[in-house]
Amino acid sequence: MIWYVSLYDHFKIRKTTLLQFRLRVYQLFPKPRFQQYNNKTVLLEPSKHFRFQQFATARSLSNCQNGKTVCTVLNYNPQTLVLKKGIKIATVENIDTLQSCIPYVEKKTCSSVAAVSAHLEDTDARADLDKFLEEYKFQINNKDITEEQKYELLTLLRRYKDVFARSLEEIEQYPHYELHLDLLSDRKVFRRQFRLHPDDATEAQRQIDEMYQAGVIEHAPTADYNSPIFLVAKKDA
Repeated sequence: MIWYVSLYDHFKIRKTTLLQFRLRVYQLFPKPRFQQYNNKTVLLEPSKHFRFQQFATARSLSNCQNGKTVCTVLNYNPQTLVLKKGIKIATVENIDTLQSCIPYVEKKTCSSVAAVSAHLEDTDARADLDKFLEEYKFQINNKDITEEQKYELLTLLRRYKDVFARSLEEIEQYPHYELHLDLLSDRKVFRRQFRLHPDDATEAQRQIDEMYQAGVIEHAPTADYNSPIFLVAKKDA
């Protein structure tokens, strides 16, 4: 039994715009019965038919009232997008399917630019920012910004430094979700590995060992799928 949410009228979304729509909840088969989700919170999942093709639908927890709910849609195209009446943009799931739900806690920020500037007047604070810049190797060579603006930018970057990974070991993982890929067929795809130059083979093995130790890859239980690899030299590396 699949429930959908669809537009009950035509809508135009201007380029690169984020909008909220009130949607009609209905069941494809048999006749719609809205009472099942009335006054309840439902999980809206983006429809597979339109996922990241013309627009993006936000996965969300929404309240259903009188057969209608609210969903957020993003038009990331450089032109206006027309969504026709009746288009199915999301499916309705029961919140019991959620494995975990962690509330988002916004990090505390400085109350004003003046507070940031006052902090930057401290010589030790600027020395710490210079050390941070050297460690993370940010390229801040814009001549259009002042020295004060440079340190304000470094303050912002350091505040969110956990999103910048300097190595594979610093890449964090979300522990409450495992991605599952639905294959188009059960046909096995195996391509034999090309013979690499000894130097390339050594470098490839080094990178594979590094990714394995960092937990990015793991041993496969079978050898039914394989694609050949090769190394491409970069001009700046």
